[in-house]
Amino acid sequence: MTAAEILASLKAIPDGEWDQLEALAQRIVADARAGPSVLTRIVGSNQPDLQAKASLVLGQLEELSVLPWVDASQHLRGEARMLALARASSAYSSMAERSIAKLKKSLDKREVLPPPRLSGEVEERPPRVRECDAAYLVLRRWMYPGESSLKYEQNRSLYLQLEDEERDQDIIEYDKTGQWEDFR
Repeated sequence: MTAAEILASLKAIPDGEWDQLEALAQRIVADARAGPSVLTRIVGSNQPDLQAKASLVLGQLEELSVLPWVDASQHLRGEARMLALARASSAYSSMAERSIAKLKKSLDKREVLPPPRLSGEVEERPPRVRECDAAYLVLRRWMYPGESSLKYEQNRSLYLQLEDEERDQDIIEYDKTGQWEDFR
């Protein structure tokens, strides 16, 4: 889908029509995966003259190539299979490094983010969150994927209850040591 088609579709979908939004997302995903899917089929084919070209093109897709490389690996054997998985891993790592670098830059930004839009009555207002706080919490989640959702939410809640100065100290400490505070 083109940008104009996506915009027109979004404008045409009434608020709250989650099924229509999900259908739009599925159409966008199908369109986005069409080209890489063709490339992965060629990489896994018995067409040596096209395999190398398809592999080079797929490699240029960066983060868009992660799932296609994994898919391609299912049709390959031995060294070719390991190479496809290594390329998927490399593309994923590259995306992660870029994302982490951007998040780390946000650790210096103290602007308060707008509160989430909540519908209906709210018993308790959500805590004030600065850009640095959001970045710190996303980095924490990213760097500790094995932390249970419950433990993460507990730590997040406790962190957001701290005063700005205390949060800043935790951010500075993380920046220096790469270690996270475990709140109790």
